[in-house]
Amino acid sequence: MNIFISLPFFLFSLLNCYSTEKKLQINFRPVVKNIALQLNTKAYFIHSQDSIFITTFKMYVGKIVLNDDELREKIVDENYHLLNVENVESMKIDLKNLSLKKISSIDFFVGVDSIENMKGALDGDLDVSNAMYWTWNSGFINFKLEGHSPICKSIHHAFEFHIGGFKHPNNTIRKIHLQLKNPIIISAENKLNININLAEIFNSVDLQTQNSIVEPGKEAVEMANHFQKMFSVEE
Repeated sequence: MNIFISLPFFLFSLLNCYSTEKKLQINFRPVVKNIALQLNTKAYFIHSQDSIFITTFKMYVGKIVLNDDELREKIVDENYHLLNVENVESMKIDLKNLSLKKISSIDFFVGVDSIENMKGALDGDLDVSNAMYWTWNSGFINFKLEGHSPICKSIHHAFEFHIGGFKHPNNTIRKIHLQLKNPIIISAENKLNININLAEIFNSVDLQTQNSIVEPGKEAVEMANHFQKMFSVEE
């Protein structure tokens, strides 16, 4: 009698084992060069004579696509996520129910697309309370970086870069493609660590002469052109 009771239980357990949900956790790790980002308290030296303190860093990422070795694409997340250094959990994105056996590269966008911008203020990560939205005309701020440095010739030596704009010719949405040197074999639990090197932004601008970009335009587009350089896979 015990054999008939235990056999179904054994088969159920075996089936459950093989049907384990496959997941991937993406961890975004902001750094300045190779040093982890600490808000307010840490001085970063990009060039020999400057010292930079960062007080705010937020950005939108979305439309995540995973690729296998044959470059077959699999869209796994259509959402937009607000990465906010002040909220540690926001720097992690959990992807579930993955069907790919192997991941060789990843694609995603920095910024919110024109469709969502035209809808106006939404909820969740796209809520106006996140202070990442201008107006229906200018739309979402795709990237926000604030702080101060002695070399800034501004009040309180502050700098502020609010990079947004979704209309031509001021579109600042950028697609990021990252190739993995060591492909990930998908199992029940996987992690992918992506560094965001903010030094690339400071290398693109002279804080002595430019310390504020707060509206769509040529300067915002030029800074957005450096987004791709910020990202790298930590392997």
